[in-house]
Amino acid sequence: MRIIDALTEFMEDAGIVVTDVDTFYTEASERFMLRQDPSVAVETRYYDKSRTGQFAYSLYAKSMNPETAVAMLYSAEALLDLPNGLYLESGIQIIKNQIVQSAHFVTKTEKNEKIYTSNFMLDYFMEG
Repeated sequence: MRIIDALTEFMEDAGIVVTDVDTFYTEASERFMLRQDPSVAVETRYYDKSRTGQFAYSLYAKSMNPETAVAMLYSAEALLDLPNGLYLESGIQIIKNQIVQSAHFVTKTEKNEKIYTSNFMLDYFMEG
């Protein structure tokens, strides 16, 4: 299972609806996206086939109402603030998950929708 899929499942199990992964799929105004950030892959693989690494990702909230978008991000930030880690059923252990940059404005669309984002860096361990 991909890390982004495991994160999506974890968030949805906690009641946060992720409408899109990696791109906004529709033109609808109220959207919440989880996206892997482009970054240099940092992963160490071991003889027992386990691995550790880092995973950069962002959450994007799009809404006509900026307060709604920011509120969606703040609720996700509260859920994903995992200084002591988390073990996901998929065999992925989140060692720590840090907010790199809290909710901030990105852009306004032609339809006057506001897009905000929060950025994270996750350290993980995968069993072999």
